[in-house]
Amino acid sequence: MARERAAQIDPDGRIRSGRLAGLGMWTAIWVLAWPVLTESFLNALVGMVDTTIAARLSADATNAIGVAAYFGWFLSLIGLAIGTGVTALVARSIGRGRVAVANAVLGQGITLAIATGIVTAAGVALLAEPLCRLLQLDGESLELAVLYLRVAAIGVPAQAVLAAATSSLRGAGNATLPLWTMTLVNLLNVMISFALTGVDLTYTANGDGPPREITIVSTPFGIELGVAGIALGTVIAWTIGAALLCAVLARGAGGVRLRAKWLGPHWHTLRRIVRIGLPNLAET
Repeated sequence: MARERAAQIDPDGRIRSGRLAGLGMWTAIWVLAWPVLTESFLNALVGMVDTTIAARLSADATNAIGVAAYFGWFLSLIGLAIGTGVTALVARSIGRGRVAVANAVLGQGITLAIATGIVTAAGVALLAEPLCRLLQLDGESLELAVLYLRVAAIGVPAQAVLAAATSSLRGAGNATLPLWTMTLVNLLNVMISFALTGVDLTYTANGDGPPREITIVSTPFGIELGVAGIALGTVIAWTIGAALLCAVLARGAGGVRLRAKWLGPHWHTLRRIVRIGLPNLAET
């Protein structure tokens, strides 16, 4: 195996074959890394947008989503843990030329994401209030945080599926499609959350007279769901992103393909994913 790896690199350090053929090692690392770095930033941006929009509602709404963001971060770890196992196993399989095994890992990763996502969502919906009370929220802040968490929990399965799907692509060496998917998710999150929340995009102008607010964009549909609209916008964005990426993978993308026959439980493959992903979840 070591000889095979060495044979793929020229004496001057350039890669001989594959999608990175002709690139030096540092250039190849950067080509693979920058989409992942950007995607991670876009992933975090979803929660930042929610908090920014909440600031337009009230101080209680900002406090509520600020606290709920901690639990949102924890929910994302479920998908990331599954994705770690999927990335590792797909990369190994593709590297050995075992495309069928890579497809099996993708299918089982999607199945595991749906199952764990549903269980996690149910747990969050049931425990939302005691968890928020544990962090000393009360009054309207408590009510809004519980509302946000219970609505956001609906999107946990989709978020986990999206993480598993993008991880399979990264394992197969395709880092750009996950990047474009997360770009779409962020755009949808901004537009839908803004449309459903019922706040106007304004700024405060300080001239010679007293400060005054100037409206840049008014909410377009007259819908005023408040904090629920923020959470629902995020849920819809995650769901559309997961559905589109799964549709692309069903036709084949980046060297892997999502096949219906691999969506049924295959315990050996599931155990392999969990064996890699669980320590990562605990570490994170």
